[in-house]
Amino acid sequence: MRAIPLIGTFPGWIEFGIRALPLPVVDVSLRQLVIEIIRNHPDLIGRMGDYPSVTFLIEPTDLPIQFSLRLDSPTPIATHLRPAACTWDARIIGPSAMLFAMIDGTLDGDALFFSRDITIEGNTDAILAMRNAIDAAEIDLLSEVAGLFGPFSPAAKRAMQIAIPAMNRLFGASAPRGGTYAT
Repeated sequence: MRAIPLIGTFPGWIEFGIRALPLPVVDVSLRQLVIEIIRNHPDLIGRMGDYPSVTFLIEPTDLPIQFSLRLDSPTPIATHLRPAACTWDARIIGPSAMLFAMIDGTLDGDALFFSRDITIEGNTDAILAMRNAIDAAEIDLLSEVAGLFGPFSPAAKRAMQIAIPAMNRLFGASAPRGGTYAT
């Protein structure tokens, strides 16, 4: 297995902050987000074809956590401190900013893979099915996260719209090395 370059990594103080967050808080929040995304996009699981029961392991290279995702489960996502021994069928590895941008449709997963900014292993057919299902669902990740704040979601969305560009500048997040964005 080759070493994965850390592109757009978080500073040590952010990683420390993430480590200091109680894992159950991260886990419950992320689980609620995934449940809401599935509820808001009911055709997402159907678009997975034969693969909704596949377990995906998502490993952000710049965070001390990893996620196991199985869309047809009542608890579709679980958060683990890295490295954790997890059983998986398909694995996606890359910087968190790029992984989130793929979900949001800002960056093209194929371009990230071919430029080696992300790595995939295991059941590549399932990964492709998930990517196609997410693309077809046109998920607005910012709106989905803001939606978790209930009546405060407009204010939360506006705060994130201001914070995300500032965080990108602070953390040096940018386009992948090839500079290819989704079109």
